[in-house]
Amino acid sequence: MYDPQKHNRQSIRLKGYDYSQPGYYFITICVADRYYLFGKVVNGCMALNKYGQIAKKEWNRTENCVIMFGWTNL
Repeated sequence: MYDPQKHNRQSIRLKGYDYSQPGYYFITICVADRYYLFGKVVNGCMALNKYGQIAKKEWNRTENCVIMFGWTNL
């Protein structure tokens, strides 16, 4: 459970910026132990599993979206 005293999360949003206006936005989905929920990287490319295919299909239904599966921060 989220505890503000323990987790001390800071917003990375730009102060005063209207996020409801058109623009590019990143959405990050994090899972336990960095498990590859949507597939795996093969020869530098993302190979989507059935869940990745579903996510891609749904994101493609969203206007003006770009999908970057397999983004990692090391």
